[in-house]
Amino acid sequence: GHQLGHEDDRQVLDRVDHLMRLGREAKRPLILMYGDPDPDAIGATLALATLWRSIGVEARLRYSGEIQRYQNRQMLQYLGEPIEDLAEGELAQSDCIAVVDCQPGFWKTNPPKARIVIDHHPLREDTSGDFVDVRLVGSTCSMMTEYLTEAGIPIERPLATALLYGISTDTDDLKRNVTSLDLAMY
Repeated sequence: GHQLGHEDDRQVLDRVDHLMRLGREAKRPLILMYGDPDPDAIGATLALATLWRSIGVEARLRYSGEIQRYQNRQMLQYLGEPIEDLAEGELAQSDCIAVVDCQPGFWKTNPPKARIVIDHHPLREDTSGDFVDVRLVGSTCSMMTEYLTEAGIPIERPLATALLYGISTDTDDLKRNVTSLDLAMY
């Protein structure tokens, strides 16, 4: 569903449980960012990867475009995570594709068959999946920080930096499209 800001704790924990179950069942999970990923996409991807790593699930972290902006390349270097350009055939090999900070319909050709969609842009009519959390909040990182916090998963400094950077860039330092969730997670 489409909600603004905070959900109650039970709802968030149900979502986390569902995400964990999908990750656990997957043989080859893949987390995908659209095009040239921005800090919000990168932070949210790492947060989902961290959520799954807490139960021993390693996902491949990919983007479908090319990283143009210098500061985004620097951020990836700082994080030292295996975030790479999507290779030919990787989508076909994945049994659980998660898209973050985007929806499958963002791809004009061959939209990924995503089972998981986590995004803060307006919900598209063609968006579906086993797990869809699309809320009109300032940043996807705010949603992912909420998941990690509710699940009691420690947020190490590099991830905290990525999440904070994602929230601040997408909300223009809490001046644009900011909700109570973004403020609380910031």
